[in-house]
Amino acid sequence: MFDDRLDEVRQISIAGLRQMGFLRKEDNRVTGTLSWCRGEEISGSVGASLEKLSDFDAWLDLDYFSNGTPIDYRIQLKSLPSNLGKGRVWYFICPFMGKRCRKLYQIGDRFLSRFAFPTALYSQQAENKNIRLLRAAFNVIEERDAETDLLSRRYAKPYYKGKPTRRYRRLLDRQDRVSSRLQALMPEMFR
Repeated sequence: MFDDRLDEVRQISIAGLRQMGFLRKEDNRVTGTLSWCRGEEISGSVGASLEKLSDFDAWLDLDYFSNGTPIDYRIQLKSLPSNLGKGRVWYFICPFMGKRCRKLYQIGDRFLSRFAFPTALYSQQAENKNIRLLRAAFNVIEERDAETDLLSRRYAKPYYKGKPTRRYRRLLDRQDRVSSRLQALMPEMFR
């Protein structure tokens, strides 16, 4: 049974490939290295080569070692028209499930989609519900503090012509949400 958390394993994403220049329209073949870091230290790397067969199909070839064994791994990519009507959106085709996905995870010695492991979770999903609610409340409080700092700037005003500004109204709404969430959370936490 798979018990690793998805955010603790190596990942390859379409966004990461695009950011590294692998999916440029003008290039039909791009090679490079995908690397992962833990803190300041590189924890692993994979040789990658992307070959576009057309504007609709491509192959990503990965060369790496897993437990001392060299692995040549090939992943198909497909593109579909964007739902916004501008350009195309690239997807991996999961080698195990055959489904489209935007991220692949190194589970064992292969890169697969999360559909291949339906019981896999992100660390935050495995946390207690109360901890997740408390974390969300603290995030909103931090956001509110940042917004308050913005309102303390020289030309920022909470009111204009006697009415609260849009920014100040958003801040007040966030404060109401935080207080209602904390009030709902506190009785649950101390049962």
